[in-house]
Amino acid sequence: MYVSDTLADGRGGLARVATVRNRLADQGPVLFVLAGDVLSPSLLSKYYNGRQMVEALNAAKLDFATFGNHEFELDRDTLIARIAESKFKWLSANCMPAEGGTFPKVQPWDTVRMSGHLVGIFGLTLPGNYRRYVRCTDPDSAARLAVDTLTKVGADLIVGLTHQSVEADRDLLGRESRLDLILGGHEHEAHDSVVSGRHLLKADANSRSALFVTLWGGKGEWRQAVAIVHIDSR
Repeated sequence: MYVSDTLADGRGGLARVATVRNRLADQGPVLFVLAGDVLSPSLLSKYYNGRQMVEALNAAKLDFATFGNHEFELDRDTLIARIAESKFKWLSANCMPAEGGTFPKVQPWDTVRMSGHLVGIFGLTLPGNYRRYVRCTDPDSAARLAVDTLTKVGADLIVGLTHQSVEADRDLLGRESRLDLILGGHEHEAHDSVVSGRHLLKADANSRSALFVTLWGGKGEWRQAVAIVHIDSR
């Protein structure tokens, strides 16, 4: 799911997304993810530096997030503070401190067991002219290493949580046959395309819609069904 602040027109909003997520959780296991650009930019973030979004996402029971390019508009100490306050996990396989190492509490990838299957997930962000404290390496090389690692640890399903262009996502899915699904941000418009039976999905900005993916089957034989749910007062 690609989520951000509530729109002034009455559509969207994290509270409504959380309601939908909780309803789905009553029916089966749910993985709730966010594909970047949530701490910045927004009018409130100019005053709260993204703290209000972390509090809302903690309450909404977000599972994983990756960095968007706008996260790096925050200064280093502020970004690290927001990550520390997060009850959800931050993933980035290609963004790190400029001097090397990793940001505290940020992992390149993670696994979670759902309905008896081991799900692997990794984060990617497009390179850019960011603040000097951060360096984002080549996403394709980072994705290849993440997929190799997740395959070795026995992941039955591998998901890319990305923040880059739809063209870059489509190329990645086309090159990497072991990647089962991409949940992406950055484009701000809902998108669903299929590459060799595997979906590349992007949801609208500002939580105007949420993308729900249902998967069944098993390793190498996953079947996928996708629904775009528009988030409104109903």
